[in-house]
Amino acid sequence: MANLFWYDVENGVLQCIQTVTVGGAFEDSIPYADFILSKGQDYFIAFGTESLNGRVIHTDGSITDENGAYLRPADTKISSHSIDRNKLTVKLAKGCAGAQGYDFVISKKSDMLQTGKFSKTVSSTGKPQASFRYLSKGTWYVAARSWVLDAQGNKVYGSWTKVKKIKITVVTPQQPKIRDITVKGNTVTVTYTKCKNATGYEILLGTKYKISAGEKYPIKKYVKRTEGKNTVTVTFTNVKKGTWYVTVRSWNRTSKNKSRVYSPYSTMKKFKTKK
Repeated sequence: MANLFWYDVENGVLQCIQTVTVGGAFEDSIPYADFILSKGQDYFIAFGTESLNGRVIHTDGSITDENGAYLRPADTKISSHSIDRNKLTVKLAKGCAGAQGYDFVISKKSDMLQTGKFSKTVSSTGKPQASFRYLSKGTWYVAARSWVLDAQGNKVYGSWTKVKKIKITVVTPQQPKIRDITVKGNTVTVTYTKCKNATGYEILLGTKYKISAGEKYPIKKYVKRTEGKNTVTVTFTNVKKGTWYVTVRSWNRTSKNKSRVYSPYSTMKKFKTKK
């Protein structure tokens, strides 16, 4: 294991640039390691466990101070992934020393780590895993890295995992928008937009709502599911007096087993009934 670091003596900053596994005996050059070095900057390569000014550089890529506190977490790797229609779940290897959390990134571009341009980013401070929902059909690339917070509350990262290539085979329908809510007594009519790649729509009505994975939607009390992409109006009758929340999502059956593939929920709307 070889770790390439740079060390700023004046500011006391020690940063691992890249970790490379070297097979067999010592070699004068490290294979498959490309480094962009800055003019006037001192570098060194640490093999195995090395120490510098009280800091200990471990073979897993982590760095600890003289008290054993982690200044940089160990590197991690993707251990497994699963795909459920348009949802991708990525799991990392357990036991990443010093990690307080993980950042996961995804893109349709294989060079995303070089460009820094990601389609979506998910940060996790719990289990070393994350999910990306409502992915469009096609090839995607995913990677992750561990992090620990420094004294100023900034993230100090481990190295990126290898980029994992995955394929989504279903078509995610377009997200609908609620156009109008009409209340007449205890009858409520909801009108929404027609969506591309939709076979039907699901409309949820509830007096309470929840937030899950960043989405707001009612705890369903009334649910209507329509067939046909051109049906963009539904009516609920005998809706009790009170404050209500409503949202809509579209669906189709482009999955291999013909189970429903859903769009994201529309922006949730609130309304009141008086009778």
